[in-house]
Amino acid sequence: MLHHQSTRQNSPSAENQPSMSQFWPARRITRQRSVRRVLVLWLGLCSCLAPAAGRAQTAPPSSKFLLGADISALVSGRGGRGFGGRVGGNSATNTAATNTVAAGTNALAANGRRGGPGGYQENGQPGTEISIMMNHHWNAFRLRVFVDPVRSAPNNSLSNTIPLAKQIKAAGASFLLDIHYSDTWADPQHQETPLAWQDIDADHTNRPLSLREFQDMLTNSVSGYGTWPAERVERDMAALEKRVEQYSSEVITQLKQAGAMPDMVQVGNEITGGTLWPFAHVKVPPSTVKLDAGRIQPLPEPYDDNKQWDHLIRVIKAGIRGVRSAAGSPVPIVIHIDCGGDWPVTKWYFDHLTGAKVDYDIIAQSFYPNYHGTPELLQENMVECAKSYHKPFMVAETGYAKTGGDELMTRRKYNFWPGTPQGQLQFMADLVNTVKRAPGGMGVFYWAPEGALWNADGSPAPAMSVLDNLSLTNAPQSHLPAAPASGP
Repeated sequence: MLHHQSTRQNSPSAENQPSMSQFWPARRITRQRSVRRVLVLWLGLCSCLAPAAGRAQTAPPSSKFLLGADISALVSGRGGRGFGGRVGGNSATNTAATNTVAAGTNALAANGRRGGPGGYQENGQPGTEISIMMNHHWNAFRLRVFVDPVRSAPNNSLSNTIPLAKQIKAAGASFLLDIHYSDTWADPQHQETPLAWQDIDADHTNRPLSLREFQDMLTNSVSGYGTWPAERVERDMAALEKRVEQYSSEVITQLKQAGAMPDMVQVGNEITGGTLWPFAHVKVPPSTVKLDAGRIQPLPEPYDDNKQWDHLIRVIKAGIRGVRSAAGSPVPIVIHIDCGGDWPVTKWYFDHLTGAKVDYDIIAQSFYPNYHGTPELLQENMVECAKSYHKPFMVAETGYAKTGGDELMTRRKYNFWPGTPQGQLQFMADLVNTVKRAPGGMGVFYWAPEGALWNADGSPAPAMSVLDNLSLTNAPQSHLPAAPASGP
């Protein structure tokens, strides 16, 4: 999700969907496990595949198309960025906020609404956000987790997230966990290393930097990372690898013990430019599609692309190891970047992962028309990803305003739909249809629906019923692209 935003911005038949073998490619099998397992495609097809060497084959998360939402705002008891549960940088504030948020999470079980008046309701009958959305065929929910103690963000710590994760599992929905590897927002503009992880060495001694020291490091002043001796950088990178693996394992262990084991796990959030900056910050090539989304923290100077990519690959692999070691049974690993309609930058990124033999399972993209292109460009990206990487593809974040009227379409060149409830519904119908019928398309997740997909009285807005309205073409005009050629 872009940091400065509060909201981002013909149903296909099953027989048009590709076979499973196109997206979970066969890998070499160990001698002890030479029998191929039959895996069921999330859209009802199946194909026999060989499991990856060294681990059991990861199964698809669902036999259904995933229509989901990121409801992390409910953890803080409020509906959006910058509202309740936001914490600052000192431990006393964080402790008080944790207690407040925990109480708010308990209240959600009864009231279900983001701290607003009236609660969620439909036809005068009260309900929770989860229950009403599931009544409209939403079957998956995503939750983010920040490293504790959280600073300058809603307090989505693991301890505060577990109660809502348990509600998702109890409701029978799919649960996508989004590990941020930061103690604040992690997105294209910044991927800050948690203060509690600063300046650790391979022996796990830990002297957290002050916020001022950390800012100096990021801006490459006298203490800047770009001027550090190579041995210091490697020492801290080795320590960060261990910390990422350990932290990932701890997160999964605690969720599993709570009865809230995720069905899919994102290792990082919108990590196109890397994560744990400046250690694993990589230079993203210029995009011909993506619109400017704000100032990005500076790259290390001098910049060494090979070194920075080596660091990023090590961090991603460490996160994957940690998740899988604690999961026990296979769990799909999701890699999430913010290039929904941008195939060239997507190719640049996932070619690096392929070359480094990163063992992930699902490609996830952000797709907000404000920034990331058109449904046609998204479809092109999906087709090319299917040809090149043979992975399922999901839109992990999306959103579109239902206010602003026709004027909304003049603000950005990709805003094709008016800012009205019907315009929002048409956008969602176009997006879901695009993803469902493209090769590998497995799901769409709406970011922060608490305001966008609900009316002021707590009733669902028209876009909530998108799966009942996939045939819409003129309410207003549809911008669904022509169907792609069959097969990747």
